[in-house]
Amino acid sequence: MEFIAYILMLPATVSVYALFMSSVFPKYLLKISYDIEPILGRGLKKFTYPEGRAVLYEAQPDIRKFIEKYVLFTLEGYKYLQLSIGSGVKSYTASIVMLNNKNRVIDVITLTESTGGASKSRPVRLHGETSYVAISLTSVNGVSLPSPVFAMTRLREILAYFAATFLLSLLVILEIAFVIREFFDLFELEMASLGAAVYVVPPLLIALLSLSILLVARAKNGIKVVLK
Repeated sequence: MEFIAYILMLPATVSVYALFMSSVFPKYLLKISYDIEPILGRGLKKFTYPEGRAVLYEAQPDIRKFIEKYVLFTLEGYKYLQLSIGSGVKSYTASIVMLNNKNRVIDVITLTESTGGASKSRPVRLHGETSYVAISLTSVNGVSLPSPVFAMTRLREILAYFAATFLLSLLVILEIAFVIREFFDLFELEMASLGAAVYVVPPLLIALLSLSILLVARAKNGIKVVLK
């Protein structure tokens, strides 16, 4: 009965392990830090109208020849962003950072649009808690632009994530090895002696692989690694 209990515990262990590896550790240990000061615009005017209100912003100087201004407005209870596009801009890609009234980043989206010669972008619906936005223009007419690093993962978060994934993977492997040993003892079978490397190397590889996958995926979204 004791051995059966150990067997039944394994699926629960694997489920908890998968949850921590896929969600808990990336969210709470491998955090993303933001410095949106270099990509913030300047508020110009506020407007109110029967359907809601709007705030007009001037874009930061380094992108102003492509996006001169933008407006954050509400319509029928929803929040939208619309950009004023410079002449000659046929297409563009931008990262839109949404912040709430506590200055916390609540979402980041990538906006890609072909303008068709229009002077304004299509309205983009934002997260309902958005109080203001910051814009990082990453390409115009298919040409990449140098843009400030506003999203980053710091070295201390990387080390914390690596240590946690290694230790959790090690514990799971030790539990599996324990159940296998109990199986051999139950049927009075001889189990080969395993060296420490059998227990240490797999969790080390898992930690390295999972960390690499996450960092590469984030790098594709413009999230840089900062070694401090």
